[in-house]
Amino acid sequence: MITAIVRAAVCERLAASAKSARKETFFTVGLLSVLDALLDRPMSEAVDQLPLWDEVREALLDRTGPLGDALNCVLAYERSEWDNVDFKDLPGMTVRGHYLDSVGWARRISDGLMI
Repeated sequence: MITAIVRAAVCERLAASAKSARKETFFTVGLLSVLDALLDRPMSEAVDQLPLWDEVREALLDRTGPLGDALNCVLAYERSEWDNVDFKDLPGMTVRGHYLDSVGWARRISDGLMI
């Protein structure tokens, strides 16, 4: 659950930095990015059960489009694949700041929810 919250927050912050008007959709993609693990099913089966927009489905399954680009950036950061930490030409330090801020935010959330 913590991973989902961190990914959601980073994706949302990346969207805000890139001036996207759809920050909530980016948040949703980050949050749902662990759906396969939570349901113990392949992602394709997990998303088939949900009424998702095509672009959200494509981001989760194929990592395509702006939503998929943001998720790819977060996943690359998690894996320390620094050459792939890229979203809309944002500086690496911006991505790093968003990630660290999101980890702090997720900790505060989890402390409050006792996750």
